[in-house]
Amino acid sequence: MNPIKEVVRRLLPYRYRPLGAAIYWFGFRHQCPICGWYQRSFRPLSIDPRFMDLCSRCGSLGRHRLLWLFLKQKTELFTAPNKLLHFAAEPCFSTRLSRLKNLDYTTADIAGGDTPGMEKLDVTAIDKADNTFDCILCLHVLHQVLDDRLGMREILRVLKPGGWAILNSRMDLGLETTNDTFVHAEPEVRREHLGAADQLRIYGRDFGQRIAQQGFEVQEVPFLDEIGSQAAEKYYLKTTPVIYLARKPR
Repeated sequence: MNPIKEVVRRLLPYRYRPLGAAIYWFGFRHQCPICGWYQRSFRPLSIDPRFMDLCSRCGSLGRHRLLWLFLKQKTELFTAPNKLLHFAAEPCFSTRLSRLKNLDYTTADIAGGDTPGMEKLDVTAIDKADNTFDCILCLHVLHQVLDDRLGMREILRVLKPGGWAILNSRMDLGLETTNDTFVHAEPEVRREHLGAADQLRIYGRDFGQRIAQQGFEVQEVPFLDEIGSQAAEKYYLKTTPVIYLARKPR
């Protein structure tokens, strides 16, 4: 690390470090569509310093930025009255969604959380009545769930008829079928082969079919292609190009 940068980082009070990082990375090459901050480059990930994907202001990744654009352009999430359930709510989303007056917004995680109002819910046994929510966000969760199909069916159960869910998860479009080989492997084995101890599977191109088999009507939206290369570069969208929109039949 640059010695001057390291000294400034150490001297700067912890609560001001995100602002300091945002100022350090400020520029006009890229923009985050979630927080609106302009930056010369997105920041490197701690787990892979070669991958410059982190917004210096709100902490979004490419998958978050692509989904935000999709929700803005393709849904009425920001305008119509909606009861929304958000699993493992990302701070870049929850900070902003919680302010929307049109939303009845519930955040949830299997372990609970420090975020005010976050509920402790297991996606495979959602403690909510049938037909409760208009929409559900479950981004990068299902690949960590032992029985992901049960989780999908639970999401279907608590959605209202006609309601929708975004179920994007970690995947490799180079795989024809989902790799479930290491679901029951030891954590260190999964870390070696899948990159993380809590990573149980990597979805392949059959992901949409896997969702549909649980009762959803699935749209595989090639949204990255729709918004074009200029927007993809501006917002730095180096991520899975498809949005998996799963709707409960009416």
